[in-house]
Amino acid sequence: MPVGGPEPARHRGIYLLPNLFTTGALFSGFYAILAGMDGKFQAAAIAIFVAMIFDGL
Repeated sequence: MPVGGPEPARHRGIYLLPNLFTTGALFSGFYAILAGMDGKFQAAAIAIFVAMIFDGL
């Protein structure tokens, strides 16, 4: 492969997976805030635990 050529698809996938976990954690945290403001505390607690799992991965 020539220097400066396009990266193989495998290398791009390696960088994509951690970004998906981070995006999932951000979405879960945002949903937890919205659910808590709406009075849905059980849903907010579940969303916080989901965010913790995504952060742990």
